[in-house]
Amino acid sequence: MNYRNLNHSRTEFAINFITGDCVDPSEMSALIQAMPSLIRTNGLGNAMIFLKQVKGDRRKGNGMQLYINVFSEWLRHLQILGPNADLINTIQIADQNWYIEAKAESYKMANILRFVYSQMFDK
Repeated sequence: MNYRNLNHSRTEFAINFITGDCVDPSEMSALIQAMPSLIRTNGLGNAMIFLKQVKGDRRKGNGMQLYINVFSEWLRHLQILGPNADLINTIQIADQNWYIEAKAESYKMANILRFVYSQMFDK
């Protein structure tokens, strides 16, 4: 997949996530804005664990799990993550090359999510 098509696919994924019926973007605003920094500074594993821990609040739980799912589905789409693999479990057992690729793609997706969100709601 060339660079242009990959960016187009990322953008479509982000739009589908943000405009989906399951997520209230206003509840996710702070997280969408902070996620690229969270991934870059703390790593993909810690960012996903953070989302999993926030799940304790039932009202926010579904959104957090959906946010984990968007990264999982994107990595599956690129065939970085296996079709039935759990992202957090895979991070724990994966080699360094896999982790670097998954973190880079997740970071790019987080930036696209932030950009799409800002274009749609920050007016």
